[in-house]
Amino acid sequence: MARDTLPSSLKPTNYNLSVYDIDIDQFLFKGRVVIKFDVNEATKTIDLNAKDLKLDSVEVKADVTKTEVAIDVDSIDYNEKNDTVAIALKSEIPANATSVTATILYSGVIQQNMSGFYKSSYKDPEGNDKIQLSTQFEATDARAAFPCMDEPNLKATFDVSITVPEAWEVISNMPVVASKAPTDGKKGASKGPTKGPSKGPADGADAATKTVTFDTTPKMSTYLLAWACGEFEYVEDFTERSYNGRKLPVRVYTTKGLKEQGLFALDVTKKVIDLFSDVFEIDYMLPKMDLLACHEFSHGAMENWGLITYRTTAVLFDEKTSAAAYKQRVAYVVAHEVAHQWFGDLVTMDWWDELWLNEGFATWVGWYAVDRLFPDWHVFTAFVAENMEEALQLDSVRASHPIEVPVTSAKDIDQIFDAISYLKGASTIRMLGNTLGVDTFLKGVAAYLKKHSYGNAHTADLWSSISEVSGRDVNTLMESWITKIGYPVVTVTENEGSTATLKQNRFLTTGDAKPDEDETLWWVPLEVSSAGPGEEATGNSDSFNVRETSISVFRPPPRQAVF
Repeated sequence: MARDTLPSSLKPTNYNLSVYDIDIDQFLFKGRVVIKFDVNEATKTIDLNAKDLKLDSVEVKADVTKTEVAIDVDSIDYNEKNDTVAIALKSEIPANATSVTATILYSGVIQQNMSGFYKSSYKDPEGNDKIQLSTQFEATDARAAFPCMDEPNLKATFDVSITVPEAWEVISNMPVVASKAPTDGKKGASKGPTKGPSKGPADGADAATKTVTFDTTPKMSTYLLAWACGEFEYVEDFTERSYNGRKLPVRVYTTKGLKEQGLFALDVTKKVIDLFSDVFEIDYMLPKMDLLACHEFSHGAMENWGLITYRTTAVLFDEKTSAAAYKQRVAYVVAHEVAHQWFGDLVTMDWWDELWLNEGFATWVGWYAVDRLFPDWHVFTAFVAENMEEALQLDSVRASHPIEVPVTSAKDIDQIFDAISYLKGASTIRMLGNTLGVDTFLKGVAAYLKKHSYGNAHTADLWSSISEVSGRDVNTLMESWITKIGYPVVTVTENEGSTATLKQNRFLTTGDAKPDEDETLWWVPLEVSSAGPGEEATGNSDSFNVRETSISVFRPPPRQAVF
């Protein structure tokens, strides 16, 4: 079935986005976005994604033979079912146009469901009602904040400016390059609450405002754009390594009264950035790293490039009151999201059916980083006992699904954000890494990241890079694990002499797999150790990918073999 995607006539290269007239009482805002496109083929329609947005005006210009030509808009047609808007033009954008620019003024809604551009409520240390505004765009909610081509393989750069009450802080993916009062007192005003207790620093429609402008982002997917505004404070530190000649600033932002609880996450973040820069053989790419604690957040965290957002419980740790086990959770979530800055942000899956490529790898390498930083925690022992066990349980029922699931519509994406994508994906990555050797495996990952930087890639691209480094046909080894449902149980039968017979079958908790449910053959890596009384165990590695095989495992008794 074909994917439900936008037409390919135009491809965005840059979004220049301004958000202003933020009205907290009415949950409304206004925006202006200038989208630059490359032209792939002639078209009379500009198709964009838009959700809960009203396009107030659209101006289109095309560069044709070094001449800028205005193209009038004929109509604007919304498709609420598909979250799209079609801007029909009175004349065609020619195929030889070197670029097209669409300038769009629009009105939007501040969401209250923890998606898009949304509001969080909380109480400050004095018990006053407060709000913070932030974004959550993965998987398909950038379209709820600005008209865009909201697909992961349509990467572009972003220039962002946000107008807010003067007392608010504003953060985004990139550093601030300017902060000033609007030149027009009406356009750009941000309205705070007009009645009732103050929920923010602005107490009226005429509150002073400022416009904060951020540096241009790298080329990236729409779902990785982020901004947040509110009464923030932060703790700051710097990496040990230098990046582009200077130590990298790392901050953890919180609402007032909580910043000290961000110190542990801050320390982990700066160390993990240095670790991954070495492991992936690519220095961290942006000029800063910010973490933000959000009071209302639908996920554990979100890997926005340069501005990672977290549920408060996933990033804050109180040394006086928090349980010790909770510290491990914070360290892992921080490492997982920082890993995404390379694996997901720098290189992004081509489409959502390969989501596991982001999440499965980040899950494994997040635990890898924690193990490197805190070896006494023995986190992979816990990973096997908890995370892998959960994946095995979920994947041992008929209602399971493969790691890689076809996704044809944006509406289906959230259904695959589950433990199969995260935990089975991470478990298979761990299996492959341990078989090839972790250092060899990570060199393959580094080669993959270098080859596809600032672009999109497929699962096969990762396997190809690891194959080149390891000398193994990784695609053949992993194909069944990624594309097929379930996993095998291996039955070992001791034979006369020094061999054993191994047989694999699909495992179901009910124990009644039918022949048509037991057709998959997996590549099964083995570690076999043998020892006699008083002897030190000796081992060897093996594998099989057929239904049944015999292998040499031990000498005649009294030696014993352990799988």
